[in-house]
Amino acid sequence: MLFSSGQSQTINDVLRDKDQRVAFQRQLLQLYPKFSLVVIKLNIPGEIKYNSEINKLFTVGYKAFRSNLSKINSTVYDEYIWRRPVGVTAFLVIENSGYDLKQIAVDFEENYSLGRLFDVDVLTQKGSISRKDIDLPVRQCLLCNRPAKECARSRHHSVAELQKIIEKKWLDFQETKADLHDYREKIVNFAVKSLLYEVTVTPKPGLVDPSNHDSHPDMNAFMFIDSSLSLKNYFDACFDAGWSFESNAYQQLLTKIRPLGMAAEKKMFAATSGVNTHKGAIFSLGIIVTATANASKQRYFPTVDEVLTIVKAMCSQLVEKDFAKLTQKTAENLTAGQKQYLKYGLTGIRGEVQAGFPTIINWGLPYLKRTNSAAEELNQRLLNTLLQLAMHTADSNLIKRAHHNQKIIETTRQQISNYFSLGAQKTGKGRAAYRQTQEYFKQNNLSLGGTADLLIITIFLAFLTNIF
Repeated sequence: MLFSSGQSQTINDVLRDKDQRVAFQRQLLQLYPKFSLVVIKLNIPGEIKYNSEINKLFTVGYKAFRSNLSKINSTVYDEYIWRRPVGVTAFLVIENSGYDLKQIAVDFEENYSLGRLFDVDVLTQKGSISRKDIDLPVRQCLLCNRPAKECARSRHHSVAELQKIIEKKWLDFQETKADLHDYREKIVNFAVKSLLYEVTVTPKPGLVDPSNHDSHPDMNAFMFIDSSLSLKNYFDACFDAGWSFESNAYQQLLTKIRPLGMAAEKKMFAATSGVNTHKGAIFSLGIIVTATANASKQRYFPTVDEVLTIVKAMCSQLVEKDFAKLTQKTAENLTAGQKQYLKYGLTGIRGEVQAGFPTIINWGLPYLKRTNSAAEELNQRLLNTLLQLAMHTADSNLIKRAHHNQKIIETTRQQISNYFSLGAQKTGKGRAAYRQTQEYFKQNNLSLGGTADLLIITIFLAFLTNIF
């Protein structure tokens, strides 16, 4: 319980602390005359104002407020936190005129789940910035609709009533947080399972699976398992980034997770002894997990449309930005995807993500949905989904392995099309056509690595929307 332990404080203790706080605030403003000062403390009624549980409550809310500062481009130059028997107070010196900070402070107090328990003051050399200064109504009481200061002055509510509502908000928050922890784990597990499902599907043409890795002799299924498990913490971080992001400037969210992806690549290479197993999936699946977390703030298990709306906002102008200066590079410094963009205008996975994964929406997910009630086992459904995706995408790995030979590329698509037109695995002719396709991939050392990444995203969205 919040108020079951701690050192009782008197009115004199509270007034003494207030005098010291005001003096310290004046000192900081003199030291940083052109900056603003944000002072954050809890509204704790009664004689018990500090203990380990109250400190935990403050820490949770303070971290949330600090994350909200990302909405404005301001630097925190100095920070102090007082933890005293009379309560916890944080002081932040920030390069800002103060009005943006006050807007963030009010947004935190009104919209964050624990914000009503906090006081966030914004001070400058000219004095305190009030809600009235930014044309906002006064703060309301925690228990009723009257102005909070009126209720405080008149002691309209008892200490016991106020403590009860504060404890309830804290307990409700902790229950919600536990629920969020379970949900977060489900989403991250969807991501890891999607990687594991993809490598398990067999027999895939030109890809690694438990029975074959002819096109990738430096890899095997066990390496993919190790790689998949090494990325769990990355997906945790992507979820947290998406969940904590409060702005509508979604391109900033992509900027925020890209360093996480670079760190994840290093972990992947460490797990595989330098072999690139999941570099493409780190990019695309990381974006999907991040967008899912952000969409989940409205409701758990959002729709595909809700997730992909955020994906498209995150990746707006991605191709144009990433490929803006390719002509200034020498051929030796260009990746296969960059060469394909310059030569053919192919945008690869960047274009697919920027457009909201149209190949998955138009072909991958519809096929999985159509076969959901079919007698086909899951392995065959996923294998056929891979092939559906392959027929309708310009796979950069396939183009590279084919040495840009258009005849080879068209032959692979035609063979896959024949496989489906002949009845796929349900007929002898379909199975024979598939064996021919596998042999063609083996003889020409072809790979569907880009399509495999699309299958991973398709599987994730199928998990999210309970398709299987």
